[in-house]
Amino acid sequence: MTVGTCGICATSAQNASSITDAVGLHRPQENCQTTTPMAQAIPMHSFAIKHTAEASCRPALPISFRTAAAIGFGVTALMIWTLCRKVLSIARSCWSRVQKQNQCAWDARFLDQQHNWHDLRIFCEPIGDGATGIVYKGRLLCAGGLGRCVATKISWATNSARGSLKKEYDILLAAQGHRNVPECYGFGELSGGRTFMVMELMEMSLKQFLADRWSDHERLSFGECIEIFREIARALQHLQNKRIIHYDLKPSNVLVAVRQSMRIVKVSDFGCSENRPLTEITGEYRGTPGYIAPELMPAHYSHKKVNGKKVDVYSFGCLMGHCMSGSDNHDMGFSQNVQCPHDLRSLIGRCSNNDPEVRPSWEEVLEDLDNFVDSAKEWLTWKISQ
Repeated sequence: MTVGTCGICATSAQNASSITDAVGLHRPQENCQTTTPMAQAIPMHSFAIKHTAEASCRPALPISFRTAAAIGFGVTALMIWTLCRKVLSIARSCWSRVQKQNQCAWDARFLDQQHNWHDLRIFCEPIGDGATGIVYKGRLLCAGGLGRCVATKISWATNSARGSLKKEYDILLAAQGHRNVPECYGFGELSGGRTFMVMELMEMSLKQFLADRWSDHERLSFGECIEIFREIARALQHLQNKRIIHYDLKPSNVLVAVRQSMRIVKVSDFGCSENRPLTEITGEYRGTPGYIAPELMPAHYSHKKVNGKKVDVYSFGCLMGHCMSGSDNHDMGFSQNVQCPHDLRSLIGRCSNNDPEVRPSWEEVLEDLDNFVDSAKEWLTWKISQ
């Protein structure tokens, strides 16, 4: 077969020349009018001509087919995206479970090694203090390379302070098992005789949190305050179920942290707390002025039996008033001057009533707070004003 001279042949001959040179085959003559059968002399050349000819003769895809192909591609991409999201969600869930398992193992190691504190590193700068000692930030390591930042409370160098810190540790240990109570990791004694307690580290106190928001002109909404109040009330209800009276509830003894974009609130500092039957307490002055229930004042009812279930409710009412006004002045009738919606003002007034019998129980407090949220009160989105 004789092949005539054409544009396709010339181009293909050049391509075939380069291909045969690359693979070491015999290079044919440049003249396309050879009588040598193309399939025998340069089979790659023949393939190139055939492929080019077919490509040039292929009809254009109809528009409907292109549309169907685009839709198919879009559906496939959507399925892949959905599958990736599902896989990512499963991976996150598995990772969360692994973290919780590691957390439990980590805490168990601390409980097993609570008297071996060689891996405790205490930073020199204090982050707080109280009647029983100073709180420092520290880091605690354990076998396996796991570790975390912790708060370490070291007692003052007095017998009473050492005993008080041990009592505080025992009460905090008894209060474990609730998300709004700080985790407790152990108790120990330093070489100088002072004792220390290791517990969960939080970012700041509620008092500091509120002050920062007010100074930055980022006022909280009433809804945000209600969420904080609910967390505190749940913690105090848990303490009451454990027969624990806090006695010193105030903004500086409530801790706040933000973890994974969630605000966490925990009631802390059990230095004034008691763990005993709630019906067997008498009036005894303890706590912070402005937050102490009137029945604990020596000038009033110190000789009478006190309803232990209502002591912390009064302090809680004063705390809510502080969050609304920024003031620690909680004189009789102060709730009437608090700038907040009527429903919330009524709850603050009942909680801070001088008569313990008028104050609500924790179940009633939580019921009111939950109703505010569930009924989607219009004022939940309003900003508080000081």
